[in-house]
Amino acid sequence: MFYHWILREPSLALGIPVYLCAVVAFPLHLGWLGVSWAGFASYVLLAAALFAVVDFVSQRSLYPSLTSVVPQTLLSFLALAVPAALMFAIGAALGPLDETLGEEVCAAQGAMESDTPEAESDDLFDVTADCIGDR
Repeated sequence: MFYHWILREPSLALGIPVYLCAVVAFPLHLGWLGVSWAGFASYVLLAAALFAVVDFVSQRSLYPSLTSVVPQTLLSFLALAVPAALMFAIGAALGPLDETLGEEVCAAQGAMESDTPEAESDDLFDVTADCIGDR
């Protein structure tokens, strides 16, 4: 029964993956990258506002005016803030471990890890350590 009900409600069926990405994937990645708490708070506010605006657009009959989106933004913020903050904290704790591991790999090869912006941006796609020096 539940399975068939979800298929008849596409906004719910498509909203759940979007919510999970907004609460799990993006905050974890932001924490991993070392974004500040102020940057994370900006992300959560923007995500809550976007959720409220999409709800306003998709279900216009529930909102008498555009100003009624503000309370919905607050409710969206509360639904996003706590789980997203937990994932952000986990990402922030795991991010330095990745950096330490790269330094240890380079030290085992008798080299040093490159901390240039090019090497750091490369880490998003290539997780192997960027070692410089004698091998």
